[in-house]
Amino acid sequence: MSRLRAPAVARRTESKDVSPRHREVLIVALDLIAEKGFAGASLRELARRVGVSQPSLYTYFNTKEELIEQIISVIGTELLFGHPPETFPQTLQEIPKFAADLVQRLYREPTYVKFLQFLFNTAPEHPRARDAARKLYGESARAATAFVMSPYVHSGAISADDAEDLVGMITNAIALMLIEHRLLYRATEVPKNVQRYIRFVVRVAEGFVRSPGKAGSATLLQNRSKR
Repeated sequence: MSRLRAPAVARRTESKDVSPRHREVLIVALDLIAEKGFAGASLRELARRVGVSQPSLYTYFNTKEELIEQIISVIGTELLFGHPPETFPQTLQEIPKFAADLVQRLYREPTYVKFLQFLFNTAPEHPRARDAARKLYGESARAATAFVMSPYVHSGAISADDAEDLVGMITNAIALMLIEHRLLYRATEVPKNVQRYIRFVVRVAEGFVRSPGKAGSATLLQNRSKR
């Protein structure tokens, strides 16, 4: 498989064309809302932190709802797709570790952890935030997954549904554990038991890749029983 670049969907949805100053406003707003919540984050405080008058903020957005939508579509897309790997896996067997490494790299980024806190502070109560988050983690992430997995789907090595579910299982299983430790426990290092868990998730996925379906689970169990 030849060297691949970032999926076209990531480039198309990377962000609106925002100026450096506009992006600075969004980053400061992200920090503020992550810290104080939607209701507690006043535009007056945002203007003070950015160093502009409050009316100047309306150059970039009309309402706070539009502001949070911009943060998700611009900063969220940058975080998820702005720094793609230089190379992609050469074989299907490399996909599990590749996906696991991407998730871990993402959660080592402090801004991403703040972004998740921002989402938890806004999405539950604001439909526009929910819709933007669903588009980011649903449509865009699925398209990126389809891009990475397309060579293996086209070759018949794995079905399109299994390809999507395989990557989804790996990323969600690891992400949920890292959310617990990074957001709830404020841990800066990944504990040994979590590292062990991540290796287990990768082995489960590798077992499926070797023998898709029930045979994959059986292969994994057989391998574990021999240890």
